[in-house]
Amino acid sequence: MKKILAIVALAATTSAFAATGTLEYQSVDGVQGAANQNTFGLSVKESVNKNLALDVGFTNTQTETTNALTTRLEAG
Repeated sequence: MKKILAIVALAATTSAFAATGTLEYQSVDGVQGAANQNTFGLSVKESVNKNLALDVGFTNTQTETTNALTTRLEAG
């Protein structure tokens, strides 16, 4: 959990120069015995010119009972 928070904090500080940045957190409570999950996400978008914009985003999801970590990285 501490590693996830450190990664999110580092990414948030490096995105301070981006035109648009989004930081989000979501907590999902398991239903009917399913495991709870915590999700952290960060996305950054920068316009290069009026015809081109670049963006990158990542999402980390941790399952509480197994401590399984899923990471998704997207770029466009």
